[in-house]
Amino acid sequence: MKNRIRIIIVVVFSFLFQLVSASISKIYAASYPNADVVNDGFSNNALNFKNPIAIGIVGILVLLFIGAVVFKKLKRKYIHGFGRIELNIMDEDTSEVLKAQFRNLNNYSGSFTLFEVLEFKEEYEEAKNLKFVFRNDDGIEVVNKSECIVERSGRRLDSGYRVVLYDKNRITVLLNKIPKSIIVEFHTK
Repeated sequence: MKNRIRIIIVVVFSFLFQLVSASISKIYAASYPNADVVNDGFSNNALNFKNPIAIGIVGILVLLFIGAVVFKKLKRKYIHGFGRIELNIMDEDTSEVLKAQFRNLNNYSGSFTLFEVLEFKEEYEEAKNLKFVFRNDDGIEVVNKSECIVERSGRRLDSGYRVVLYDKNRITVLLNKIPKSIIVEFHTK
């Protein structure tokens, strides 16, 4: 797909370069009627670049093409939220588990943090840098740049490690400042 886009860009710019060089040679020929002008391959009736409407149309087409390419790149980058997560908060001291909380992710775009999902409660502030990024393959990528410890299947993951959660996958987030852990389970529907 990238090669096709590159080929299209090269063809469009080479065509525009030929158009500009043809118009410059026509202007030069009109200014100096006795001078020798190299034939550029365009007939005088084929393209008329003295008309500003023709130049405007070509410019608009180029801008539309560039806009479409940029829009497609941005659309890939920012994926609209999908699915929901189940949060089980457990007190490590008493082993008491709070009632499961379900949060829909449809209102988020691109990414969200665990702190946002927990409604900005101050006791969970250390989870600010635990980021979840939506992916194209119906999963969310967990990026841990926080002080929290993230476990998956009983194994601790390093601070910079990224893990992808698919339907019904779960991670456990161990908070350091308070004796609580959060079990995060992702559901696509």
